Amino acid sequence: MEVVEDLVDQSLLKVTDTPHGTRFRMLETVREFAAAHRERAGEDEAVTARFFCWARDFGVAHHDAPFGANSFASGHLIRAEQDNLVHALRLALDHADSDTVAAVTACWAACAPPRPVPTTPG
Repeated sequence: MEVVEDLVDQSLLKVTDTPHGTRFRMLETVREFAAAHRERAGEDEAVTARFFCWARDFGVAHHDAPFGANSFASGHLIRAEQDNLVHALRLALDHADSDTVAAVTACWAACAPPRPVPTTPG
């Protein structure tokens, strides 16, 4: 946690308290630096695999959000994870990981506002 506190103190990481816990937002330049460091260290594949696992687990757990007892809370949690889910979807598309793509898109579809049904002039 000391490293995280140092990043917050240097304004490289933002902290927000939400109903779903503490959220950390990383500046894009910091994210890019970390990704490059991870790649040089040979950790990129393992980290990506763990991230995909999280995204799939999250999608499976929340794809039926509108139908559960806590649909409102699940919708807020999905929105709170939106940045991570977008990143997971982009990476999954780049890696042709169809399981992760399916889980993430199913999760989002669950929270999408209903669209009006087009009517045919009669």
